[in-house]
Amino acid sequence: MNNYIDYVMNNVTCRFESVADHNLNDDRFSLNLPNTDLHVNFIIYTNENTINVLKNAALKSLNISAEELLEIALSNTYRKERPQFLDFKKITGIANTAIEDDIRNIIVSNENLYYGAVLILHKKVHDEIYKKLGDFYILPSSVHEVICVPKVDADKEYLLKMVKEVNSEYFMTDMDILTDDVFEIRDGKICSAFINSM
Repeated sequence: MNNYIDYVMNNVTCRFESVADHNLNDDRFSLNLPNTDLHVNFIIYTNENTINVLKNAALKSLNISAEELLEIALSNTYRKERPQFLDFKKITGIANTAIEDDIRNIIVSNENLYYGAVLILHKKVHDEIYKKLGDFYILPSSVHEVICVPKVDADKEYLLKMVKEVNSEYFMTDMDILTDDVFEIRDGKICSAFINSM
């Protein structure tokens, strides 16, 4: 049993749950982040192409809290997947996009641009973005990346409208959609920008 626990602690990573994942009823453990409608799943890669999603029973066998598991998984994710700070041109090859023309931004993902949005939860990522943008809002572009924009350059109501439009008009399935909300960092934690100060 101790070998299993050590294996999980050294290899568990995390990623945001998509809208489609949230509608599954497969006993996967899903942690809802306080003051958000974001959910995190915990996974272990058994090889390059195969993953195991941690189930509710697995959490019980680890004998730690969900918050402790998130801290460990986030640390492993940061170490294994290495955050990337990008712009639209690097991702799309297109120099001019609507958001780039209007608002300075940084896209946060991982090296593979695959399920990298969860890295926005790591404190080192917050610090790096703050150095570049100052106080910032977080737009949940997809489960693969988030877009960070300086608060001084944008209105959160406008940003929320943009997120909803993109989610309803440009995504063909719920597999990539994260949520319809705008977030910010308060006291080191992500929360909805529309929740009154805690």
